[in-house]
Amino acid sequence: MSNIAYTVYPSEYYQAEEAREMVKRIDEFSYNCLFTDAYWCHVTFVAVAHDRETLGIIGLATLAPWDSNGEGAPKIIGVYVRSEYRQQGIATQLDALLCERSFLEYGTWPCCVATTRHGLLLAKSVQRRYSLAVRDLSSFKAFSRRLCE
Repeated sequence: MSNIAYTVYPSEYYQAEEAREMVKRIDEFSYNCLFTDAYWCHVTFVAVAHDRETLGIIGLATLAPWDSNGEGAPKIIGVYVRSEYRQQGIATQLDALLCERSFLEYGTWPCCVATTRHGLLLAKSVQRRYSLAVRDLSSFKAFSRRLCE
């Protein structure tokens, strides 16, 4: 049995905010790119991964019902897994949970905008199971890094 537990919370639940604060404490760059108020205000659901042994939060992914202009399909707008837990399929599982939640809540699969090579690989792995639309902006990595700094 895996030592990782997964739960999807509405964004206003304290567990969702705890996950967001975890990123802010350990990776300010990722927080600034993915989880500031400018993005968080659109989030409706947060998938959170916990380590069953330590009970600590190890990752999260966020789902918004539309883009920042209030248009379009639901979007997975942020995925983060602590570095020591990466390469274990956690981000893929978090995205998969949000795909299912999107279909249940909004009647459609979400879109994922990949801004890094790893983000693109993640989106493509989830796309194999779900009809996830993927927008590849990974070649604009340097541009997106400047936006977040």
